[in-house]
Amino acid sequence: MMTRTGVAGWLLVSSLLVVHVAAAQRLLIVSDTQKPLWIETLQVKADENEDATRRILKAIAADSTADALIHLGDITALSGLDREWSLIDEALREIRVPILYTRGNHDYLPIRSWADEKIRERLGPDAGRRNVWRFGSLAILLFDSNEGKLSADENREQERWFDSTLTSLDEDESIRWVVAGCHHSPYTNSTIIAPSEHVRERYIPSFVIHAKTTLFISGHAHAYERFEEDGKTFLVLGGGGGLRQPLLTGNQQRWADKTAAGTELRPFHYSVIDVVGEELRVRVFALRNDRTGFDVGEGVMRGIESMSL
Repeated sequence: MMTRTGVAGWLLVSSLLVVHVAAAQRLLIVSDTQKPLWIETLQVKADENEDATRRILKAIAADSTADALIHLGDITALSGLDREWSLIDEALREIRVPILYTRGNHDYLPIRSWADEKIRERLGPDAGRRNVWRFGSLAILLFDSNEGKLSADENREQERWFDSTLTSLDEDESIRWVVAGCHHSPYTNSTIIAPSEHVRERYIPSFVIHAKTTLFISGHAHAYERFEEDGKTFLVLGGGGGLRQPLLTGNQQRWADKTAAGTELRPFHYSVIDVVGEELRVRVFALRNDRTGFDVGEGVMRGIESMSL
C-alpha cells in the first residue's frame, strides 16, 4: 500500500516504516545543519543552504506535539566558533523539546576544547556523549562514530557499551523496539564521502544480531537513502542544509538504495518518528524546491520485512 501527498517518487517507496509498539510518542530527526564552508563549495554547488536549514528548523520548532529532537551531528560547520552558531542559536530559542545529540566530524572543529565548550554551553554537559533514552516501549541509542577523536581504549569501551546496552534492552520487557544511530553512515552511495568502514565493522554486526533493533539512522552523507541489510533498515538522513551530495546511481551503486527514483540529488529534509497505538511511522518531510513547504513521503514496511511497493 502506498499513499501520496504531492511528493517526488524517490520519497514514496521508503519513508514510512511501520512496526508494532505500544505507547504514543513523537520524535523529530535532523542532521547536518552546518553552513557550507567556502572550500566545500569548490566541489559541490551551494543552493541557498542556510535558508533551507532555517526553514527546516522553524518547522521543527513549530511542531508542538514533539517529545524530543534527535540531531545526528554536524550541527555547525566549526562548532568551536561562536559565529558559526548564529542560525542554531536562533533555533534553540524556539525549540522547546529535549535534544538527543551525537557529534559529527565538524563538531570537533577547529579545536576540540573550543568545540567542547560551545556545545556544553548550548546543549548541556553530557551533550554528544553515548547515551540511551526510553520513550515508552521505544529506545533510542546514540554513540560517537568519530573514531579518530577517541582513543583506542575509548573506542573499545564504547563498542562494549554498545553491545551490552543492546543486550540489556533485549532483556528489558518494557522495550519492544530499538533505534540506534550515529553521525557517520555505514552505508551510502555518496560521491563525496565514503561509507564508514569503522561503523560497519565495529557496530553493525552487534546491531543486526540483537532481537529488538529495527532501524539504524545516520547522517554525514548529505542525502536521503534507505538500505535493507541483514534484515534491518538503515536510513541516511543528512538533509538538514549542508551541501547536497550527488549519489551513485544504477549499476554504480555500492549498495541497493530502496528509494524509488535514481536521482543523484535528494531534497533537503527532516524526519519524524510517530508512535501511534501499535504502529511506529517514520516519515521524511522533504523541502520543496520552491521553498513553499514540505512534501511528506509515505511508503510502508511492516515489521522488518520490505513490502512490494
